[in-house]
Amino acid sequence: MADVLVFLTSMTLILLAGIISISVSRKFRIPLPLTLFVSGLILGNIFYNNRPVVELGGMFLAALSIIALVVVLFDSSRKIRMHEYDVSVIGSLRFFVFTLVLNLLIISFAVKSFFDMPGFSSVIIALLVSCVEYLAIFPRHHLPTNRVTHFVRNESNLSCAVILLIPFLILSLVDALNSKIGLNLFGKIVLVATNLFAGIGAGVIIGLILFNLLSKNYFEKAATLVLGAGLLLSFIVAQKIGGNGFAAVATIGFIFGNIFIKQKQAIVRQENVIYSALEVLIFIVAGIVVGLPKSLRFFEFSFGLFLIYLVIRFAVSRVLLRKYDNAEKLEIAFFVPKGLATVTVAFALLNYSFPGVVLMVQLLLAFFVYSLVFDTVLDKLGFYKNR
Repeated sequence: MADVLVFLTSMTLILLAGIISISVSRKFRIPLPLTLFVSGLILGNIFYNNRPVVELGGMFLAALSIIALVVVLFDSSRKIRMHEYDVSVIGSLRFFVFTLVLNLLIISFAVKSFFDMPGFSSVIIALLVSCVEYLAIFPRHHLPTNRVTHFVRNESNLSCAVILLIPFLILSLVDALNSKIGLNLFGKIVLVATNLFAGIGAGVIIGLILFNLLSKNYFEKAATLVLGAGLLLSFIVAQKIGGNGFAAVATIGFIFGNIFIKQKQAIVRQENVIYSALEVLIFIVAGIVVGLPKSLRFFEFSFGLFLIYLVIRFAVSRVLLRKYDNAEKLEIAFFVPKGLATVTVAFALLNYSFPGVVLMVQLLLAFFVYSLVFDTVLDKLGFYKNR
């Protein structure tokens, strides 16, 4: 009973911190993810009788990270709607690809040099900081009002959908290459490809069954429950058959975004509620569990990385965005917010054991904080003219 009370006390404190954070965010017009994370940092440093006031079991944290990542992957992949992609998306896609390539070349090298991290950890950081999150600043129902916000929303949808799955594919490749099974290099690469396609296959099969169920009238009021069960089932089945569970979830999201489903709008509205609840939990828990190092050297080097990232985006915007004026180029280049997707992937990576994983997650959280502080300062200074 004592353990149950400890857990309930911890969850109550998290919810109270969430309520206070929402009030502070609205009163001072500070991004909610930032206030939630700071609340988590504060809670994580409060002790009572030499014990932290918030204690969450490892099993709960692991399950929460996977469930949150399943929701975020589904939400990101469902936004890839092939019928909506036209000429207006090409510019966002080109900008995203060029910045991603330069990040992989420059940011990964800088991370390796500054922090002496393994090559694949440096690549994962370079990948994840390339994800720009429109919803970290704008509400979920917000629609672009001009070509700048339209551009950054397209970049956000593309970057999150493409990038979030890649770190787990890289980890699968690294595991296969480091395994002692009697396969040559080509055989191990085939094994990784089989892992990916098994996940996609599981997603296709379960997705088709799932969406057939959702077309029935008797699941109208429980559509989100059915969808949630289907997503978790696809993840579990894919993992059990040796596939990639996250690829299965992303596949279902892509199918959901590109076919007609009777209850689609109702599901999206209910998903928004779940997404908002996850925001409160994930940001606060990340602040409590991971936090940020109390090291001046860490902040000097991590902020240096952030400045390099901004310079890369600025350079790409100057070269590629010829149809935009200088003010619009700057707004696009400096729109770099990180939010739930970045923090959720960082949190989920703690389920894996490899050299430098904790430092890697802390770097991602530092980028998350810098990006929102940077955006808030620019907004307060009246930098953005197209919001």
